[in-house]
Amino acid sequence: SPSPPCSRGDVCTTGPCLITDGGSCATSPDFPNDYPNLEGCTLYGMPPVGLDVIAFDVEEHSNCIWDYLTVNGVKYCGTSGPAGVVPSDGTMTWVSDGSVTESGWKVCWVAQPPSSPSPPIAPSAPPIEFQVTVGGGGWEGEVSWTLTCSGALIGSGGAPYSGTLSAPPGECTLDMYDSYGDGWNGDQWEGAG
Repeated sequence: SPSPPCSRGDVCTTGPCLITDGGSCATSPDFPNDYPNLEGCTLYGMPPVGLDVIAFDVEEHSNCIWDYLTVNGVKYCGTSGPAGVVPSDGTMTWVSDGSVTESGWKVCWVAQPPSSPSPPIAPSAPPIEFQVTVGGGGWEGEVSWTLTCSGALIGSGGAPYSGTLSAPPGECTLDMYDSYGDGWNGDQWEGAG
């Protein structure tokens, strides 16, 4: 029989499969009871979104030749359904043979609303640039430091040091090291900004 009329935006089915959950899911005939033998259907008008497999228990076969659900030309049976698969042609086909039935399947798709321009991402606060100077004391070769802001390493170095660093607004941590262990011997770390 020809496909029944299907209003645009709806998912429709030929045969005894059921459209449920307000048009966002489909099940095998009689789900969650065992599906009947020798029944088939084609769902069409499906949106191009990844499928969400709620339940899937179909007669098992290594090549899925007995009972199977087909999406994009791939047959699914056993307990592995087409999770996350996008039905590129908008259709999904169910076939069952003449023996052995299981509880069948329930597959949902979340119809995405028409794509509207996404709201602009709020610009993050611009980074702050500041001048850093290190030095002015003795034993400069023993001195080292790192500056971490909001979890990101912004700069590191020794003494003497002079440069411009850029950091996002937020909390910063300055770690100061001395390889000899007797402190910075009058060296100073200065950051302005």
